[in-house]
Amino acid sequence: MSQDEIRHAWARTPPGAVTSVYLRYWRKHGRRPHLFAPCRYSEKIQWRKLFDLDPVHTVLCDKLAVRDLVAARGQADLLLPLLWEGDDPDRLPFESFRQRYVVKTNHANGTNIFVDDPAALDRDAARAKLKRWLARNHGTRYRESGHVGVPPRLMVEPMLALADGGPPAEYKFFVFAGRVELVAARVNEDHFLHSTLHLHPDWTPTPLKLDTPLYAGPPLERPPDLAAMTAAAEAIAAGLDHLRVDFLHDGRRFWFGEVSLYPQSGMAAMTPDSMDEWLGTLWPLPDSASRAVAALRGRRVEGREG
Repeated sequence: MSQDEIRHAWARTPPGAVTSVYLRYWRKHGRRPHLFAPCRYSEKIQWRKLFDLDPVHTVLCDKLAVRDLVAARGQADLLLPLLWEGDDPDRLPFESFRQRYVVKTNHANGTNIFVDDPAALDRDAARAKLKRWLARNHGTRYRESGHVGVPPRLMVEPMLALADGGPPAEYKFFVFAGRVELVAARVNEDHFLHSTLHLHPDWTPTPLKLDTPLYAGPPLERPPDLAAMTAAAEAIAAGLDHLRVDFLHDGRRFWFGEVSLYPQSGMAAMTPDSMDEWLGTLWPLPDSASRAVAALRGRRVEGREG
Protein backbone atom coordinates (compact mmCIF):
# COMPACT_ATOMS: atom_id res chain seq x y z
CA MET A 1 0.00 0.00 0.00
CA SER A 2 1.36 3.41 -0.96
CA GLN A 3 1.94 6.29 1.44
CA ASP A 4 -0.70 8.28 -0.47
CA GLU A 5 -3.32 5.61 0.24
CA ILE A 6 -2.38 5.56 3.92
CA ARG A 7 -2.60 9.36 4.15
CA HIS A 8 -5.97 9.30 2.36
CA ALA A 9 -7.39 6.74 4.82
CA TRP A 10 -6.00 8.73 7.74
CA ALA A 11 -7.57 11.95 6.44
CA ARG A 12 -10.99 10.28 6.14
CA THR A 13 -10.85 8.94 9.69
CA PRO A 14 -12.93 11.10 12.04
CA PRO A 15 -11.47 12.17 15.38
CA GLY A 16 -11.78 9.24 17.75
CA ALA A 17 -9.93 6.08 18.54
CA VAL A 18 -7.03 6.47 16.10
CA THR A 19 -6.33 10.05 17.12
CA SER A 20 -6.65 9.20 20.82
CA VAL A 21 -4.23 6.28 20.59
CA TYR A 22 -1.79 8.27 18.47
CA LEU A 23 -1.66 11.17 20.91
CA ARG A 24 -1.52 9.00 24.03
CA TYR A 25 1.37 6.98 22.61
CA TRP A 26 3.22 10.17 21.67
CA ARG A 27 2.78 11.55 25.20
CA LYS A 28 3.83 8.30 26.89
CA HIS A 29 6.82 7.43 24.72
CA GLY A 30 7.94 10.80 23.44
CA ARG A 31 7.81 9.71 19.81
CA ARG A 32 5.17 9.48 17.11
CA PRO A 33 3.93 5.93 16.50
CA HIS A 34 3.77 4.24 13.13
CA LEU A 35 0.22 2.96 13.43
CA PHE A 36 -0.37 1.70 9.89
CA ALA A 37 2.97 -0.05 9.39
CA PRO A 38 4.26 -0.66 12.92
CA CYS A 39 7.72 -2.07 13.65
CA ARG A 40 8.11 -1.82 17.42
CA TYR A 41 6.32 -4.14 19.84
CA SER A 42 4.60 -1.19 21.52
CA GLU A 43 3.42 0.08 18.13
CA LYS A 44 2.06 -3.32 17.16
CA ILE A 45 -0.06 -3.37 20.31
CA GLN A 46 -1.58 -0.05 19.18
CA TRP A 47 -2.20 -1.57 15.73
CA ARG A 48 -3.98 -4.53 17.31
CA LYS A 49 -6.11 -2.27 19.52
CA LEU A 50 -7.29 -0.22 16.56
CA PHE A 51 -7.37 -2.53 13.57
CA ASP A 52 -7.44 -6.22 14.58
CA LEU A 53 -11.13 -6.95 15.09
CA ASP A 54 -10.97 -10.75 15.35
CA PRO A 55 -14.08 -11.87 17.33
CA VAL A 56 -11.99 -14.31 19.38
CA HIS A 57 -10.39 -11.29 21.02
CA THR A 58 -13.59 -10.67 22.98
CA VAL A 59 -13.36 -14.20 24.36
CA LEU A 60 -9.70 -13.75 25.27
CA CYS A 61 -10.48 -10.48 27.06
CA ASP A 62 -13.28 -12.05 29.11
CA LYS A 63 -11.78 -13.74 32.20
CA LEU A 64 -14.83 -16.00 32.45
CA ALA A 65 -15.25 -16.92 28.78
CA VAL A 66 -11.54 -17.61 28.35
CA ARG A 67 -11.83 -20.46 30.83
CA ASP A 68 -13.82 -22.40 28.23
CA LEU A 69 -11.17 -21.68 25.60
CA VAL A 70 -8.41 -22.89 27.94
CA ALA A 71 -10.37 -26.08 28.61
CA ALA A 72 -11.07 -26.61 24.91
CA ARG A 73 -7.34 -26.45 24.25
CA GLY A 74 -6.65 -29.31 26.64
CA GLN A 75 -5.68 -27.29 29.71
CA ALA A 76 -8.76 -27.67 31.91
CA ASP A 77 -6.69 -29.03 34.80
CA LEU A 78 -4.92 -25.64 35.06
CA LEU A 79 -8.12 -23.74 35.89
CA LEU A 80 -8.65 -22.59 39.47
CA PRO A 81 -12.02 -23.53 40.98
CA LEU A 82 -14.67 -20.90 40.38
CA LEU A 83 -16.28 -20.18 43.74
CA TRP A 84 -18.97 -17.82 42.43
CA GLU A 85 -19.92 -15.70 39.41
CA GLY A 86 -22.62 -13.13 38.85
CA ASP A 87 -23.28 -9.55 37.78
CA ASP A 88 -24.72 -7.98 40.94
CA PRO A 89 -22.37 -7.04 43.81
CA ASP A 90 -25.36 -6.98 46.18
CA ARG A 91 -25.84 -10.70 45.55
CA LEU A 92 -22.21 -11.60 46.17
CA PRO A 93 -22.31 -14.10 49.10
CA PHE A 94 -19.35 -12.85 51.10
CA GLU A 95 -20.57 -14.75 54.14
CA SER A 96 -20.13 -18.11 52.42
CA PHE A 97 -16.37 -17.76 51.82
CA ARG A 98 -14.24 -19.06 54.67
CA GLN A 99 -10.88 -19.29 52.91
CA ARG A 100 -8.76 -16.49 51.48
CA TYR A 101 -10.09 -15.48 48.07
CA VAL A 102 -9.97 -12.95 45.26
CA VAL A 103 -12.93 -11.09 43.74
CA LYS A 104 -12.35 -10.02 40.14
CA THR A 105 -14.22 -8.34 37.37
CA ASN A 106 -14.04 -10.31 34.13
CA HIS A 107 -13.88 -7.36 31.74
CA ALA A 108 -10.97 -5.24 32.92
CA ASN A 109 -7.43 -5.29 34.27
CA GLY A 110 -6.35 -4.28 37.76
CA THR A 111 -9.83 -4.71 39.22
CA ASN A 112 -9.22 -7.29 41.95
CA ILE A 113 -10.06 -7.36 45.64
CA PHE A 114 -7.70 -9.60 47.62
CA VAL A 115 -9.40 -10.88 50.76
CA ASP A 116 -6.82 -12.22 53.22
CA ASP A 117 -9.17 -12.14 56.21
CA PRO A 118 -12.82 -12.75 55.23
CA ALA A 119 -14.05 -11.72 58.68
CA ALA A 120 -12.35 -8.32 58.47
CA LEU A 121 -13.62 -7.35 55.00
CA ASP A 122 -15.69 -4.16 54.77
CA ARG A 123 -18.39 -5.67 52.58
CA ASP A 124 -20.22 -2.40 51.89
CA ALA A 125 -17.01 -0.72 50.72
CA ALA A 126 -16.16 -3.75 48.59
CA ARG A 127 -19.59 -3.75 46.94
CA ALA A 128 -19.35 0.00 46.23
CA LYS A 129 -15.94 -0.47 44.61
CA LEU A 130 -17.20 -3.38 42.49
CA LYS A 131 -20.18 -1.34 41.28
CA ARG A 132 -17.85 1.45 40.13
CA TRP A 133 -15.65 -1.06 38.30
CA LEU A 134 -18.58 -2.78 36.61
CA ALA A 135 -19.88 0.56 35.34
CA ARG A 136 -16.65 1.24 33.40
CA ASN A 137 -15.99 0.01 29.90
CA HIS A 138 -12.31 -0.89 29.96
CA GLY A 139 -12.26 -1.20 26.17
CA THR A 140 -13.47 2.29 25.37
CA ARG A 141 -11.40 3.78 28.17
CA TYR A 142 -8.12 2.37 26.83
CA ARG A 143 -9.17 1.95 23.17
CA GLU A 144 -8.72 -1.82 23.39
CA SER A 145 -11.25 -3.21 20.93
CA GLY A 146 -11.27 -6.73 22.35
CA HIS A 147 -12.50 -5.48 25.72
CA VAL A 148 -15.33 -3.31 24.36
CA GLY A 149 -17.92 -6.07 23.95
CA VAL A 150 -17.20 -8.05 27.11
CA PRO A 151 -20.33 -8.16 29.32
CA PRO A 152 -19.17 -7.05 32.79
CA ARG A 153 -19.46 -9.73 35.47
CA LEU A 154 -17.88 -10.73 38.75
CA MET A 155 -15.99 -13.88 39.62
CA VAL A 156 -14.51 -15.30 42.81
CA GLU A 157 -11.51 -17.62 42.93
CA PRO A 158 -9.50 -19.04 45.83
CA MET A 159 -6.33 -17.12 46.66
CA LEU A 160 -3.16 -19.10 46.05
CA ALA A 161 -0.24 -18.96 48.47
CA LEU A 162 3.20 -20.44 48.88
CA ALA A 163 3.89 -22.91 51.69
CA ASP A 164 5.01 -20.04 53.95
CA GLY A 165 1.79 -18.14 53.27
CA GLY A 166 3.35 -15.64 50.89
CA PRO A 167 1.88 -14.72 47.50
CA PRO A 168 2.51 -17.08 44.57
CA ALA A 169 5.13 -16.51 41.92
CA GLU A 170 3.95 -15.45 38.47
CA TYR A 171 5.30 -16.50 35.11
CA LYS A 172 4.20 -14.60 32.00
CA PHE A 173 4.92 -16.24 28.66
CA PHE A 174 5.16 -14.08 25.53
CA VAL A 175 4.09 -16.35 22.67
CA PHE A 176 4.71 -15.24 19.09
CA ALA A 177 3.37 -17.29 16.16
CA GLY A 178 3.01 -20.34 18.39
CA ARG A 179 6.39 -20.18 20.15
CA VAL A 180 7.39 -18.82 23.54
CA GLU A 181 10.13 -16.24 22.98
CA LEU A 182 10.24 -14.45 26.34
CA VAL A 183 9.32 -15.27 29.95
CA ALA A 184 8.65 -12.69 32.64
CA ALA A 185 9.25 -14.13 36.13
CA ARG A 186 7.53 -11.89 38.65
CA VAL A 187 8.45 -12.07 42.33
CA ASN A 188 5.60 -10.90 44.55
CA GLU A 189 6.41 -9.50 48.00
CA ASP A 190 2.73 -8.82 48.62
CA HIS A 191 -0.40 -8.21 46.51
CA PHE A 192 0.90 -4.91 45.17
CA LEU A 193 4.72 -4.90 45.48
CA HIS A 194 6.47 -6.77 42.67
CA SER A 195 9.75 -7.05 40.81
CA THR A 196 10.31 -8.83 37.51
CA LEU A 197 13.08 -10.53 35.60
CA HIS A 198 12.60 -11.15 31.88
CA LEU A 199 14.33 -14.23 30.53
CA HIS A 200 14.86 -16.07 27.27
CA PRO A 201 13.14 -19.49 27.03
CA ASP A 202 16.43 -21.17 28.06
CA TRP A 203 16.30 -19.15 31.32
CA THR A 204 19.12 -16.77 30.49
CA PRO A 205 18.23 -13.26 31.68
CA THR A 206 17.57 -10.29 29.43
CA PRO A 207 18.13 -6.65 30.47
CA LEU A 208 14.46 -5.75 29.87
CA LYS A 209 12.67 -3.59 32.42
CA LEU A 210 9.00 -3.04 31.67
CA ASP A 211 6.15 -2.44 34.10
CA THR A 212 7.70 -3.23 37.49
CA PRO A 213 11.14 -2.73 39.07
CA LEU A 214 13.86 -5.01 37.76
CA TYR A 215 14.41 -7.99 40.03
CA ALA A 216 17.76 -7.54 41.81
CA GLY A 217 17.82 -10.44 44.25
CA PRO A 218 19.72 -13.72 44.14
CA PRO A 219 19.54 -15.71 40.88
CA LEU A 220 16.05 -17.04 40.24
CA GLU A 221 15.95 -20.79 40.06
CA ARG A 222 14.59 -22.26 36.88
CA PRO A 223 11.21 -23.79 37.80
CA PRO A 224 11.23 -27.59 37.35
CA ASP A 225 7.99 -27.40 35.37
CA LEU A 226 9.18 -24.68 32.99
CA ALA A 227 8.82 -27.03 30.00
CA ALA A 228 5.26 -27.90 31.02
CA MET A 229 4.35 -24.23 31.41
CA THR A 230 5.89 -23.45 28.03
CA ALA A 231 3.89 -26.22 26.35
CA ALA A 232 0.67 -25.08 28.04
CA ALA A 233 1.23 -21.46 27.02
CA GLU A 234 1.83 -22.46 23.41
CA ALA A 235 -1.31 -24.63 23.42
CA ILE A 236 -3.46 -21.79 24.77
CA ALA A 237 -2.00 -19.28 22.27
CA ALA A 238 -2.27 -21.61 19.27
CA GLY A 239 -3.37 -19.89 16.07
CA LEU A 240 -2.63 -16.36 17.28
CA ASP A 241 0.19 -14.15 16.07
CA HIS A 242 0.86 -13.01 19.64
CA LEU A 243 -0.53 -13.62 23.11
CA ARG A 244 0.87 -13.32 26.61
CA VAL A 245 -0.17 -16.26 28.78
CA ASP A 246 0.20 -15.93 32.56
CA PHE A 247 0.47 -18.64 35.19
CA LEU A 248 0.50 -18.56 38.99
CA HIS A 249 2.78 -20.97 40.87
CA ASP A 250 2.15 -21.94 44.49
CA GLY A 251 5.42 -23.83 44.87
CA ARG A 252 3.79 -27.16 44.18
CA ARG A 253 2.21 -26.68 40.76
CA PHE A 254 1.18 -23.97 38.34
CA TRP A 255 -2.29 -22.65 37.57
CA PHE A 256 -3.73 -20.60 34.72
CA GLY A 257 -3.92 -16.92 35.61
CA GLU A 258 -5.02 -14.93 32.57
CA VAL A 259 -4.07 -13.95 29.04
CA SER A 260 -3.27 -10.51 27.70
CA LEU A 261 -3.76 -9.26 24.17
CA TYR A 262 -2.52 -5.78 25.03
CA PRO A 263 0.22 -5.99 27.72
CA GLN A 264 0.31 -2.65 29.56
CA SER A 265 -1.73 -1.37 26.61
CA GLY A 266 1.63 -0.85 24.88
CA MET A 267 2.14 2.31 26.91
CA ALA A 268 4.80 1.18 29.39
CA ALA A 269 8.33 2.24 28.48
CA MET A 270 10.82 -0.54 27.76
CA THR A 271 14.40 -0.17 28.83
CA PRO A 272 16.66 -0.61 27.05
CA ASP A 273 14.78 0.74 24.07
CA SER A 274 16.27 -1.95 21.84
CA MET A 275 14.04 -4.54 23.51
CA ASP A 276 10.96 -2.83 22.08
CA GLU A 277 12.48 -3.15 18.64
CA TRP A 278 13.57 -6.76 19.18
CA LEU A 279 10.15 -7.92 20.38
CA GLY A 280 8.62 -6.17 17.39
CA THR A 281 10.67 -8.35 15.04
CA LEU A 282 9.17 -11.47 16.67
CA TRP A 283 5.56 -10.44 15.99
CA PRO A 284 4.57 -11.05 12.36
CA LEU A 285 1.99 -8.59 11.02
CA PRO A 286 1.93 -9.10 7.25
CA ASP A 287 0.03 -6.51 5.19
CA SER A 288 -0.50 -4.38 8.30
CA ALA A 289 -1.19 -1.18 6.34
CA SER A 290 -3.80 -2.66 3.99
CA ARG A 291 -5.46 -4.54 6.87
CA ALA A 292 -5.63 -1.31 8.89
CA VAL A 293 -7.27 0.60 6.04
CA ALA A 294 -9.72 -2.27 5.47
CA ALA A 295 -10.68 -2.14 9.16
CA LEU A 296 -11.26 1.61 8.97
CA ARG A 297 -13.43 1.23 5.87
CA GLY A 298 -15.42 -1.54 7.49
CA ARG A 299 -16.08 0.56 10.55
CA ARG A 300 -17.33 3.47 8.41
CA VAL A 301 -19.72 1.12 6.60
CA GLU A 302 -21.00 -0.23 9.91
CA GLY A 303 -21.53 3.31 11.14
CA ARG A 304 -23.60 4.26 8.07
CA GLU A 305 -25.63 1.09 8.33
CA GLY A 306 -26.21 1.54 12.04
